[in-house]
Amino acid sequence: MSLDGFISTSALFHDKDGTTTLKVTDLASYENYTSGKIAFVTGTCGTAAVTFDLTDMQYVMADGTTVGWSSVSSVKKVAFSADPVANLTGSAGLRSLKMASSESNVSLSEIPEGSYAYGGSPDYTFGVSRYSALGQKTASFTVVVVGD
Repeated sequence: MSLDGFISTSALFHDKDGTTTLKVTDLASYENYTSGKIAFVTGTCGTAAVTFDLTDMQYVMADGTTVGWSSVSSVKKVAFSADPVANLTGSAGLRSLKMASSESNVSLSEIPEGSYAYGGSPDYTFGVSRYSALGQKTASFTVVVVGD
């Protein structure tokens, strides 16, 4: 059984004078994953954080095999999307992680090698909360975590 997926990110801007492009600024990356484990969490939150601990989660693979997140040795990337707007914060092994998303735009964070989470403790806890200054009281969210 293997994993088959990818993460793609890009930013492309053309500095223009009328119809003539004067300067192009471009950042892009594409990573293909053929092994590893993922955690996929969806839900709704209010201004009080909804927390979840990956060590409590089970992932059922395509062949029906159940894999516990506790077997993951490190977190590599976290993708986060929320609508209308929310914040994701990490604690324990991901305590320095802070992300935001609005209008279902995806935020992506790489966990740097050498950090506590990258090969550190498998205790990964997240909190998702709605930004309190705006009018709506709840937000829907999706979190995808890629690990080894």
